[in-house]
Amino acid sequence: MKALVRVLPRVYGRCVACPVPSRLQSASCVRHKTIAVALSGGVDSSVAALLLKRQGHKIFGIYMKNWEEEEEKGENKQVKHCSSAQDLLDVKSTCKQLDMELKQVNFVKEYWTDVFEPMLDGYLSDLTPNPDVACNRQIKFKLLLQHAFKLGADYLATGHYARLDHACDGTKLLRARDYNKDQSYFLSNVDGKCFDRVLFPLGDLLKSEVRNIAIEAHLPSARKRESMGLCFVGKRNFEDFISNYIPDDDPDVRSKMGNFVDLETGQVYGAHKGTHFYTIGKGARISGAPTKLYVCEKRGSDIMVVPGTNHDALLSLSCLVGPPHWISGKLPEELAAGGEFRCQCRLRNLGDIVPCSLRVMSQERIREGSLPEKTCKYYNLRVPRGGEEGELLILEVRFEEPQYAVAPGQVCSFYQGDECLGCGAILKSGPSLWAQRQQAADGDSLAGP
Repeated sequence: MKALVRVLPRVYGRCVACPVPSRLQSASCVRHKTIAVALSGGVDSSVAALLLKRQGHKIFGIYMKNWEEEEEKGENKQVKHCSSAQDLLDVKSTCKQLDMELKQVNFVKEYWTDVFEPMLDGYLSDLTPNPDVACNRQIKFKLLLQHAFKLGADYLATGHYARLDHACDGTKLLRARDYNKDQSYFLSNVDGKCFDRVLFPLGDLLKSEVRNIAIEAHLPSARKRESMGLCFVGKRNFEDFISNYIPDDDPDVRSKMGNFVDLETGQVYGAHKGTHFYTIGKGARISGAPTKLYVCEKRGSDIMVVPGTNHDALLSLSCLVGPPHWISGKLPEELAAGGEFRCQCRLRNLGDIVPCSLRVMSQERIREGSLPEKTCKYYNLRVPRGGEEGELLILEVRFEEPQYAVAPGQVCSFYQGDECLGCGAILKSGPSLWAQRQQAADGDSLAGP
């Protein structure tokens, strides 16, 4: 998608190609443009539409259907979540109250192909994929954005808690004013050029303010509970839900069934149903265990566990990430020059943003087999072997302080202050503090992942 902001002739009355940066921190700067508002039936997207309407913009709503509950596998479908049918009713009520047209679009097939199936493959590869990050990149800010343009919109607005700084040299993604609701992590893998014609009306508001606006305006969703769980699927019992799509009699699943094993003593606590149900740092839920145990490592079909969340086996000082995605479209100059780039990173949504340093991993180390083969296969990473040509851009991320439960497959997003620079998938965690101590006791040392 080419620099879409340049098709807009004037912003603030100045040409967007001017050398003076133009800011679009709020939609109040956009005049005489048509704005499509992505509506989910929740309070956030409803208030986003209300604010744009109050500012005098020409708006219309778009409701996406990305999941077919009627075709959902499994016997127990009576779960406590907001059904898509109820969501659509709430959307229609909101559009009627705000006197705006509603368009509907079905992306069920695309969501299954581009988000859900890759998520299942990720679990089978013993990774911890993030479908919300994939959905934002592949569905909301790609297919939906393109569809909004086809319907005549100049901009797409959503109810995300994040801010955008539109300038002549590109659009920057910033954290929301409400740090407790900030969603920049989920947006960190979106093509930066797509943001040129996107608006986040809630970026400068607190969640409490949004809720109060909805209540005062008597919006249908004003007191609706916040949606949780898998993107566009809703809240489910994870193990039961995933089992409907990765059945126990699948040969790949049977090979993943093994035992819970104490990392330090080797004691076997009992069997588990598959390594794909567990991620690093997750509670093991072992009946009869003397204390609560947590997953620290997967060894073949066995899951290694340790007592409590403060164990050194759950703490790492580094990880390998890649290939990185930069919202600006450019590799930071320090990395391009072969040096170290200091910034901050976040390893999970609403996790702490911590200081770190980045370096490009040498091609020699990559060729030596530092990356897990199964992980490379999942991400379609072709590692050059022998005298083969080609390079693979992988980052070595080092944290100033040990980080908890660094899980392969999760997203590591990068920041400088409030600006989200981009992200990359965690391909491999560095050695835990416990592993380093064991190596040291054996007379070895580990310098990195």
